[in-house]
Amino acid sequence: MKIRRIVSALVAASASAAVLGSLVVAGATAQAVRSDTMHLHIVGGSMEPTIHIGDIITVDPSISPQVGDVITFKVDDNTVTHRVTRRWVSTDPHGVVHAMFKTKGDANATEDAWTLTEGQIYGTVVSTPGIVIAAEPFANHPLLIALLLMPLLISILITEFLTMRNEVRQLRHRGTECPERESNPQEVAFRGV
Repeated sequence: MKIRRIVSALVAASASAAVLGSLVVAGATAQAVRSDTMHLHIVGGSMEPTIHIGDIITVDPSISPQVGDVITFKVDDNTVTHRVTRRWVSTDPHGVVHAMFKTKGDANATEDAWTLTEGQIYGTVVSTPGIVIAAEPFANHPLLIALLLMPLLISILITEFLTMRNEVRQLRHRGTECPERESNPQEVAFRGV
């Protein structure tokens, strides 16, 4: 009986974790849909110790970058996240004014070689909502939710199998008796049993 309670508790815990994980992923998805922000995984160490490899950052395109802000931008078909070190305006030959930026990774000794225009910038890095951080393991590893649900599914299958087995046993046991006896209070069998 103790084993059954332990198994039952483990099944309930894993099912609860799977449901909670699914709700967290749904909440993070809803949060992402409501805003123009994007969430990215950091794969390089150029922003150490401010941003670590594997961290999730949130980039908000509606915030205009200023000196000192961390921004995410595109350069040479790569997405890069570095800190703005300089900002100025420049007028192109057609008379259009552009904001220009120089950047540097916090772990780098020198400024980046490139000069950016606002058209290359995805946005400014802002605080990442807790729900996005909590959803990351489940969103990146959907198999985790499936594995957490597996004990619940197995317990349902076992319970159904045992219920069906018991019903078959009861039907077999009833087969040895006359079914009319249950509805006949005088216990008179009509089929000669």
